[in-house]
Amino acid sequence: MLIIPLTGKTGRRNLPLVTLALILANCLVLFVFQAGEQAQDIRAEKFYIQSGLARMEAARYQAYRGGSAPAGTVQPGSAASARARQAMLHRRIESDAVFMSKLKSGALFGDDAAAFARWKRLRALYEAKRAQVVSYRYGLKPAAPSLATFFAYMFLHAGFPHLLGNMIFLWIMGCLLESCCGRMIFLLEYLAGGLAAAGLFCLLNPHQTTPLVGASGAIAGLMGISSVLFGTRRIKIFYSLGVYFNTLSLPAIWLLPLWVGNELFQLFWHSTSHVAYIAHVGGLVGGALMGTFQRKFGAPVPEAPGSAEAEDGIPVLMEQALERMGALDMPAAEKYLQQVLAQDPHNVDALTHLFHIYKRDSMRPAFHETACRLMTLRLQNPVHHAEALQVYRQYREHCRRPALSAGLYLQISALLIANGNIEESEQILLALVKKKPDLPGMPTALLKLGKALQDRGLQDRWQRCRRVICARYPHSHEARLLLQADT
Repeated sequence: MLIIPLTGKTGRRNLPLVTLALILANCLVLFVFQAGEQAQDIRAEKFYIQSGLARMEAARYQAYRGGSAPAGTVQPGSAASARARQAMLHRRIESDAVFMSKLKSGALFGDDAAAFARWKRLRALYEAKRAQVVSYRYGLKPAAPSLATFFAYMFLHAGFPHLLGNMIFLWIMGCLLESCCGRMIFLLEYLAGGLAAAGLFCLLNPHQTTPLVGASGAIAGLMGISSVLFGTRRIKIFYSLGVYFNTLSLPAIWLLPLWVGNELFQLFWHSTSHVAYIAHVGGLVGGALMGTFQRKFGAPVPEAPGSAEAEDGIPVLMEQALERMGALDMPAAEKYLQQVLAQDPHNVDALTHLFHIYKRDSMRPAFHETACRLMTLRLQNPVHHAEALQVYRQYREHCRRPALSAGLYLQISALLIANGNIEESEQILLALVKKKPDLPGMPTALLKLGKALQDRGLQDRWQRCRRVICARYPHSHEARLLLQADT
């Protein structure tokens, strides 16, 4: 099954270059650097068994466990099943860090120095052969981690099916997120998701010596980000089922069960691989946290590329709203603009048009609400601070009783100071001191105002501002700075 998000006309501005580079890097690692490693792994395991190293370690592992035969011990049966049980036992031995530590110290050999010396020689030869396997050498082993393996493991895979499933979902997530978040942010989020997956894996398996490989942890991070940012927003995708293909519109979060299905397929297809699927939970949770942070503290979340609403609904509604405004049918225009905001609450164009419609009747609560939303959105990005100040000017010009929140007034006051409107900012801040003295950020805002007054040579007003900070907020960092400056 092939799934491709429809992101509109592709050009230099929205080509997912980072996604394509990551896919290329993963493919090069598998087909170039990991080429032939399966044969190397087979040779290493063959040496492990034929050299007698397997018998030596299995016997001591059984004694270490109190004489009980561990799961995986070779029992009568077919040669294939015997090899499978031998491989399972080997993984159990390798993953038991306490046993391996005692084995390497010689504690399990007693007084048989000759056997210990033979084991050390065979073990060294085996580890030298195993070190030639790229996925073992550069995979993440929590018992012996390194900074390089924390990043290298994301580009290693257990085979072509493992790579193919991961690259399909990397392409899907990359098409959705890269053009929205920006290429550098997307790359950092991809790597951070992989680190979150690795962190959980190491935390839960601190003594694990079997390496972790695969880009799934990083892709799980992208899945978490996408689920939080876009949620139920509908996107258009192209899908193909053999000779049948079509497009459909579905909520972005529906990609999550598709990804989980791919993970289950990989789990059952590669049940003996080095892929640790529990680590993907770390990537998913890490991505969800990054998405939450971006949604709360970052710029307004843009519409998902290929969004059904963005391609079909919103442009049509905006066009109808503008037609109604041109015909001076403001009630109808307002209706269309509200429909746009129902689909995209952060649509600045719709909010701007509504603001201008509501200016005719500034007594309406909708006028104040729309002004607050528009200013809040513009204040989130320094590039649009001039537009935010322009909206504030128009708002003050048309309303008799301003109804902005105290927090918004505080942000506007800082913007006024930055634009040289010290007197107006001073009026706002002194009013806030009387009405909302406990508002977070007040001491900082007053200190900025004081410095602006001092730079203007307005010493009397600067001293008044200074007295307000020291009297009203004596325990603040700003008050301590002022008192230290006096000493």
